[in-house]
Amino acid sequence: MRAGLLRNRIAVQSPHEVVSDLGDPQQVWDTIIETWAQVGGPAGAEREADGGGANVQRRTFSVRYRTDLNSTHRSLWPTTTDIWDVEDASDLEGRQRMTTITAVKRG
Repeated sequence: MRAGLLRNRIAVQSPHEVVSDLGDPQQVWDTIIETWAQVGGPAGAEREADGGGANVQRRTFSVRYRTDLNSTHRSLWPTTTDIWDVEDASDLEGRQRMTTITAVKRG
């Protein structure tokens, strides 16, 4: 992939638990990388939820090859309020050049 196609800045976050001042466990998110990506999509789909259809937005984010991304992570794009839950992160070509993240928009 040519570097000129990586035009969008994304952040990828990883969850972990902390204990609040009251002793309750809370999930917090830490940014593990901020990188340039090629954003593909949108790919819309209908999903049945409780008998009704719900619109699901799916996108792909292609980044330089990484082995530390997985489905426990989330992406932030184009702003920090737009959260994309990672479904898969894999090297689709098998050439160790790019990692393609498939994600679903939360909310």
